[in-house]
Amino acid sequence: MKIRSIKLTNFRKFVGTVGVDGITDGVNLLVGQNEVGKSTLLEAINGVIFEKAKSQTERVRSFRHFVNGTVPEVELAFDLDGTRWTILKRFAGQSGKAVLTSSDHRRFEDEAAELELQRLLEFASRRGGGEPGIWGTLWVRQGNSFGDPKLDDAGRRTLQGCIEAQVGVVTGGERGRRIPVAIDQALGEILSARGPRGKFKDAKDRLEEVGEHANQLEEKRREYLNTWTHLRAKSASARSFRSIGARRTIGARLRRHGLAARRRPLKLLRLRRHGMRQSSQRSARHANGRQ
Repeated sequence: MKIRSIKLTNFRKFVGTVGVDGITDGVNLLVGQNEVGKSTLLEAINGVIFEKAKSQTERVRSFRHFVNGTVPEVELAFDLDGTRWTILKRFAGQSGKAVLTSSDHRRFEDEAAELELQRLLEFASRRGGGEPGIWGTLWVRQGNSFGDPKLDDAGRRTLQGCIEAQVGVVTGGERGRRIPVAIDQALGEILSARGPRGKFKDAKDRLEEVGEHANQLEEKRREYLNTWTHLRAKSASARSFRSIGARRTIGARLRRHGLAARRRPLKLLRLRRHGMRQSSQRSARHANGRQ
């Protein structure tokens, strides 16, 4: 299914008819400011596919214009298996109308149109409307990108069937029969009744050697740590001893300096006395010479 165009008339916030066409293969971006109606367009696409035109559920009633409550219409064109289809729904309760037409001139109306749309898109309508089955998981609404998918029973069955089909492709036929043979052969290369063999045994032996070497390295690490702790304690003790010796040396020097300072006045006094004694002796000799 490839959507080609969407046209809305009096749908929720839109008054009159608005639409988007020219939708091509690949990625198509719908760009616009906030609250211009991008999410409303997506809601219209969801509604025209999964909601019945004659439905009177609360969700379908919410399609009416917010203010004037006029009856909404949605027209969707899409390609499927090389055929262009157009579904038009007028959501008016019991007076609702659904028309499905194709490029090869097939036309379905009302309940026939609803049933043919379900057949084409491979979904079954459920009570209360809304996207059923796996569609509920694949259709991501605004604000629900990171929420957990809510699968109903039909959705779970569809998803389970897809997985089982893919597993069947892988495991079925000759390819499937070769898988257990290849597994047994691979296991036989690394295991025997007596235990590991081949590359598995080599890897296991190597692992034991590496483990033993790691234990030896750990023992050496502990020895180095103990030696380093012992040397650090010795270094601290030596620094403390040198500090005490330095303080003692400084004290001795200070004491010697103080003693020398105290002896200096005594020495000066002795020198003065000696000088005075020599001066007296010279004076006495000089007096004796005159006589």
